[in-house]
Order: sequence, then C-alpha cells, then structure tokens
Amino acid sequence: MRALREKISRLILLNTIILMVIESGCHRPVTSPYMKELFGLINISVCNMRPSPAHNTELISQALMGTPVKILKHQHGWHLIQTPDSYIGWVDSEAIKTMTQTEFDTWKTSERIIYIKKSGDIYDNATTRNVISDIVTGSIINVTGEEKDFYQVVLPDGRTGSVDKNDAVGFEEWISAVRPIEENLKKCSESFTGIPYLWGGTSVKAFDCSGFVQTVYYLNGVILARDASLQFRHGINISKEGYPDSLRTGDLLFFGPVRNGIPWPTHVGMYIGDTEFIHASGMVKVNSLDSTRTNFSRGRRDSFLGVRRIIGAEPGKGLQLISNHDWYK
Repeated sequence: MRALREKISRLILLNTIILMVIESGCHRPVTSPYMKELFGLINISVCNMRPSPAHNTELISQALMGTPVKILKHQHGWHLIQTPDSYIGWVDSEAIKTMTQTEFDTWKTSERIIYIKKSGDIYDNATTRNVISDIVTGSIINVTGEEKDFYQVVLPDGRTGSVDKNDAVGFEEWISAVRPIEENLKKCSESFTGIPYLWGGTSVKAFDCSGFVQTVYYLNGVILARDASLQFRHGINISKEGYPDSLRTGDLLFFGPVRNGIPWPTHVGMYIGDTEFIHASGMVKVNSLDSTRTNFSRGRRDSFLGVRRIIGAEPGKGLQLISNHDWYK
C-alpha cells in the first residue's frame, strides 16, 4: 500500500513534466501568470494533498499551516505542490498563499512562532477571543507583536489574530535547540495515544503509520521521508535479530511482506523500550513483539522486516534537519 502511494507520487511528477513540455513546446519555456509565484505557505490548519486535482480522489498526505511549499503547477483552482519532505500532490488553491522568490526569502528571515500545544485556536484578539482559525502542533506563523499573554500574529493569507504565549515558542529559538533525543521522542509519541488512524493523515487530527512517526520526528527537529517504503531506505540499518536488546528508543520498526526475497515495507512504528513500539494502526497505540506480553501482536511479529536508527544517522535526502533545510531559513 505504501509502495503504491510512492508510485502515485512519482507518476504525478512525471505527468507534470510531460504536461509542462507539451504546453510549452520542446524549445520554449513555460509561460504562465503563476510562473513568478514559485513558493507558497499553507494557510489553513491542515491541508489535504491528493494525487489529482479533485476533492473526490485519494488523500495521500497533508501539510500544516505555515509549511513552506514549492509550487510546480496551477490548474483550475488547484496547485501541484512539493512539501519539504519532497512529497508531491495537488491541493485546493485556497489553502495556499502563493509567494514570489523575494516574498519567500523575506518570510524565511521574519519573526515566527511554532505552535507546540497539541491543538487549539487562533483568536481575533486577546480581548474578545473570537476564533478565526483552529491550529495544530507544528504550525508556523508570523509574529507582529505581543499583547498581554498573547502573541499578535498574521496568517499567510493576511488574517490577523492572537495566540496564547503558553502554546507557542519562537521559531528561531526552537529550531536552534530542538534535537531528536530518546526521552523526548518517547514523550512526544505517547502524547498522541488514541488519535485515530487516517490513510494519508500527517497531523494530530488523524495519522497514518508513516505520518505518525514523521510527525513525531518533525516535532523533534527532523524531516523524514513521507512513506514507510521511503523511510526504510534511510537511517542506520539495525538487524531485526537484534530485537529487543540492540534497539534504542526512537528506532523505527518496519513491517510487511517479503516478495522475491525483497522486503516490502507497508507499516512502520517507533520503538519506545521494554520490547514495545508505538504506531498508528486503527489508532495510535502500543504493541510488543514479545509473545509473553499482554499487548503482543502476532501479525506484526510475523511481518517484522527490520529496523532503521534515525538518531546518529547521517543527514541527507529522506532524513533532514529542519535547521539545515533551506526552505525554512
């Protein structure tokens, strides 16, 4: 299933390139009123990404408010975008604030906050507190000032409001300090216990398996590849025979069939110690591969493929520090 979504993403990119060549001719650059708008910011709390420009197509991923994206194409009220993890999909144009390169560069040096509470609201001001938008953890918004116990903020589409100071921290302060530490990864992952499963979900409203571990690592300063099949390609390879003695909290456990001798990852979870791993399967929950435990999962034990360690792995494509990603700063 994960591999299928990866193929869909590749097909989207290939079809886009073909269409751009057809529209522009073999020797002419593409001409479009949107060509100057190379980047954008998500301006709703959670933006749904789809394999084609239609609401009745599959949900393949999501992007949070303030996520910087590259705009690849515009078509009939939809934008084809690329997110910082290199994932590609179509989104409703109203969910995007398009930006020129100059505007985008200005945003990268602007004063911003990152929302760290699980979820909440943005108010019109600190006095009346009328809700103008919901917001979820990991969202990034611009700060224009402070009023009492609130940050005064402006959303990507120009709406102004207020966010409780206790629910956010300065982005530069956060990005300089955040690191994937075992204790923090475990605490973060367990705070999402019980959140429902959703195919394509990457926010605290609902997760799929790879979206869950991707969100946990994002909130600890690391951008992982989107799908389990892609995540399996990165990090330090730890033999599955090392379970549980050689594993550390934060290691990613992969599950799926073996086809023609080749592992085919379709599910991923994160090890949290004491033989247990946390994952999104029906909901975010904890299971074990130890048959003596009450939360033992026979199905996961029988489909266990291997482990990838993120902590200490060499950063690169598919495993990037937010602090080193040039879309953020």
